[in-house]
Amino acid sequence: MTKSTLTLCILLATGSIVFAQRQEIEKSFDGKAAVAEFTYLASDELMGRDPARPEMKLAYTFIATQLENAGAKPLLGQMDFTKTFLSGYLHHRSQVQSK
Repeated sequence: MTKSTLTLCILLATGSIVFAQRQEIEKSFDGKAAVAEFTYLASDELMGRDPARPEMKLAYTFIATQLENAGAKPLLGQMDFTKTFLSGYLHHRSQVQSK
């Protein structure tokens, strides 16, 4: 078998797998729910994007819940979907802002 034929076979096989995955994702994707989730994350209720704001806890709790509902698992060695450097940064920022 020549390299060209082998490459063509690999491309065709990969293409059919990708197409099947795309169809599966499209079946389960709910566009209205996605827009509602992004609208909530961008809402005034969460008060912008400053990570030191207490409303950010609402945002990362919401995102963690969505990940859990989708079946995602935290990275190895992590208890949840948050990173420890973020909580340390948030604590530092809140201390600086309160002075």
